This record gives sequence, structure tokens and C-alpha cells, in this order.
Amino acid sequence: MTLDDHPIPGPVFSVRGFILNCGGGGTGIIQAPIAGQLVAEYISKGQTETMDILPLEIERFKGKSVKEAGDLWERSQAKEMKEGTS
Repeated sequence: MTLDDHPIPGPVFSVRGFILNCGGGGTGIIQAPIAGQLVAEYISKGQTETMDILPLEIERFKGKSVKEAGDLWERSQAKEMKEGTS
């Protein structure tokens, strides 16, 4: 589980050929089909077609402290509550 409560699918650009598909937490089993599809698309085509995974890449945490990363989660939860999606 990540501090912003979102999975990490896709490449780690600092390690050539290393691709993640983790961080799903409790909902990871539910998200496994789409996560697998996205990673398979990335591996086979070098990009995803189903949806943009850029906002979910590991780089979103680069240069952030644990507190700042946790704040990402709090903002995402507040947004979901406001939109009525949680």
C-alpha cells in the first residue's frame, strides 16, 4: 500500500527494464485485472492504450518526504469525498 492509496504500475526509469505492479493495498486484488492489462500493454508496446499511467508512476514520490506523500493521500481522499466516489 502506498502513502497516497494508489497503486504503482509501470516502469522505474532509473532501473532499465524494471517494471512495477504493486501498492494496491486491500483493493489490489480487485484492481488486479486492469493492473495486469496496463503492465502487459506497457511491456508489449512501450506505452499503455487503456489509460494513462503517468500519474501513477513511482516518480510521483520522487523528492517528497513521507509527510508530503501522506498529504497526497489526504488530498485524494478529500477529493473523493467531495465527488462522492468513496
